[in-house]
Amino acid sequence: MPRGGSSIALSPERSGRLADRLAWAAVLCGALSVLALALALSPDPTGTGTHTQLGLPPCALLAWAGLPCPACGLTTSFAHIAHLQWSDALRSNAAGVPLFAAVLSAALLSPLALWRGWSIDHVMRRLRIERVAVALGVLLGAVWLLRMGAILLA
Repeated sequence: MPRGGSSIALSPERSGRLADRLAWAAVLCGALSVLALALALSPDPTGTGTHTQLGLPPCALLAWAGLPCPACGLTTSFAHIAHLQWSDALRSNAAGVPLFAAVLSAALLSPLALWRGWSIDHVMRRLRIERVAVALGVLLGAVWLLRMGAILLA
């Protein structure tokens, strides 16, 4: 048993390495930046295009073919969630809700991990982050296919 008599399943490995602390600080800064931007943006009433407020170009696929890309509406969805407009967030891009939850989780976990000096590799393995990433990617693809089906069948 590791320190304090707790099992390894309950206590993340502590490394205290500067590289881990810097990685957790980067995760925290990135997650907080995304959440702050989501709150600062005004959701586009069309359901897509909110990202253009950041100086980014419109979606090329949407402009060229009139069809949304898998990420269309994600920034708008995040902005709606930040403003507690859940149904509008789901309409903009339903995959935005679990993606926002992942960013929020990172923002909540990283200060604790940073403070405790947890090994980022160990935490990512314990969270099975690759499975989470694959699941979110599959969900994003499934939502996009449903959206495409609805557009093409309309």
